[in-house]
Amino acid sequence: GDMKFFRSQTENRVVVMGYNTLVSLPNSKPLKNRVTVVLCPEGVEPEGCIVYHDFIKMVADFDEMAKDLFNNDSEKLMRSMIDLEQWSE
Repeated sequence: GDMKFFRSQTENRVVVMGYNTLVSLPNSKPLKNRVTVVLCPEGVEPEGCIVYHDFIKMVADFDEMAKDLFNNDSEKLMRSMIDLEQWSE
């Protein structure tokens, strides 16, 4: 059903979601083989995710990163999204 489609469409990609969507996933954990960016309430820090508490900051970071990645391939983008964890601290 829906979860099978979601998994097939997001594997090896970056997924951005809200906290409620994260907790709706199996075991309330991010799916494997994805970079998961989650917008969470203050004080909530789910493991295995790049966490943002401020939507504007998240969008600004993505915008800044996109300027650097415009011509890169998807593997480089995936690595850069993992590096985004450093930007969000």
